[in-house]
Amino acid sequence: MPTSAGGAAPATGNNTAGRAAVTFLLCAIYFSGTMALTGVLTHIVDVLRPGGSGPLLGPLLNLVLLVAGLLAIARMRVPELRPLSALGLVRRPSATREAGLGAAVGWAIAVALVLPGVLLLRMRSSLSLDGFHLGAATASILALLLFVLARQLVLCGLPFQALSRATSPTFATIAFACVAALLTSYTAGADGAEAIVASMAQVVFCLAAARTRAIWLGGALQFVWGLCITELFGLPSFLWPPATSLVRSGMQGPRWLTGDGFGPEATLWAVPIVILSAIAVWRLTRDYAWYYTFDPITGAGYPMDVAPPPEHTRMEQASQAAPLIQIGGIGSHPGSPASSAGDTEPRI
Repeated sequence: MPTSAGGAAPATGNNTAGRAAVTFLLCAIYFSGTMALTGVLTHIVDVLRPGGSGPLLGPLLNLVLLVAGLLAIARMRVPELRPLSALGLVRRPSATREAGLGAAVGWAIAVALVLPGVLLLRMRSSLSLDGFHLGAATASILALLLFVLARQLVLCGLPFQALSRATSPTFATIAFACVAALLTSYTAGADGAEAIVASMAQVVFCLAAARTRAIWLGGALQFVWGLCITELFGLPSFLWPPATSLVRSGMQGPRWLTGDGFGPEATLWAVPIVILSAIAVWRLTRDYAWYYTFDPITGAGYPMDVAPPPEHTRMEQASQAAPLIQIGGIGSHPGSPASSAGDTEPRI
């Protein structure tokens, strides 16, 4: 690689992109290892404990391992940011407003998904207020919160931001949408149509992360969406972990109309609703994109401070060291003998 006269390398973005790519690879390897380790540990607990590991042990163990590992990677690979900020948990004044905006969008998505079944009288619900359902509902809400945090940290946090810097936000969004489809197929046994809906939902979450460079808006959107579907309306859904709610609901009819036990996300109108939600997130985050994603233009190329030739430097030094020579002799002063002798002008 050619260098300038001073021996400096060109100031390009190749080093930054390469470093971000390595960071993404480390996160991907660690996430794969964490999933395998969590499964093994949960299986061991299920074998040793007669009652099983419970609904919270697996998500909690997975989240703890993810946070610990991603924090270590952030400290090593992204030293210019605080570790929590690198993970997407950015402390800033607008965090509460972003979370509120995401919660509103998540609520709107859930209502839009359920409303057609309600209007067509396809939905039936029942209410259970006993202690068992109350405790199970509380555990389900906590499990959903852990699930959303883990998904946001992995699919919208440091790995997503690293791949965005290494390639582009568009490429990273498409890549993580494919990852979300594979994870949904693996964990929930989703078919092709459900995997497409899962990938489109991940596009919405990645769009929120790319526009705000944090997980507040996308995390609140994802949590409230799942909370309304599984707990408030009491419907099953392939996008969210199995839950027990105080409200138990079901829809009767063909799959394109009711979801056929897979939840309202498996209906025909789920696709346009998710597309409209992506457009809404794009428009609602214009101010955040301006404040948080604006990157100033920096110069790239070789330094242009070329050293002068040695001969030119030597001539400058010689001219500065040479004494000044006064032409015309020493000037006369009034009252001196030379001034009196040479003064031939008449005085008035």
